[in-house]
Amino acid sequence: MQQLQFLPNLVFTQPEFSTTAVPVAVTTLALQTISGTAAAGSNTAYLTFSGAHGYTATLGTNGVTTYANGTTHGPSGPGGLYTYFQLTNFTGQTLVNGVTMVITGVPDATHLNVYCSLTGTATASTSKFVPVFVPTYGDYNLFLGANCTVQYNPDNTGAPVLPGGTNPGAAPTFRTMMAASTSTQVEFEGVGQTIIIASGSAGTSYWSLYAH
Repeated sequence: MQQLQFLPNLVFTQPEFSTTAVPVAVTTLALQTISGTAAAGSNTAYLTFSGAHGYTATLGTNGVTTYANGTTHGPSGPGGLYTYFQLTNFTGQTLVNGVTMVITGVPDATHLNVYCSLTGTATASTSKFVPVFVPTYGDYNLFLGANCTVQYNPDNTGAPVLPGGTNPGAAPTFRTMMAASTSTQVEFEGVGQTIIIASGSAGTSYWSLYAH
């Protein structure tokens, strides 16, 4: 008789990650510009914050620039190149809302260059820059504070728009699967269809990979 055996999950010792990131107020997003100067077809938008955003650019010894700020919202893209975010409540060019995008430059304390293939200007007084985290593939322990939720994308269009890509014709649908201030275990597929998003008020959220 054949004996069934179950292989144990590979257990990792990855340190616990934490973040205090929350949505930050922004005012305008001038699309397809570089540092506020028109550059048609550049696909680099100029995002204006209501105050200092706190982001810095660091050039690594490998020649790769990464972006991070004091809330530990830092490189989380493929190879650690990018920092993800979503925008909310913009008018004008509304297709920027709800799309996961990436920072491509830090020109000064109140502006960021971001990748976006749309044209026009998006503006609204209640707009928000919302930090997004895309964990690599695996099963995670999560303990969320009041600042974050876990969302998933049922229509499979929520992967981040990276340089060279095209913004979707409509915002991806994201649904909350884990509310703020809750804890559980979640499997992430590593491509941005399931995300941790800073969609709440002040708090600290934690997660760590426990199996792959």
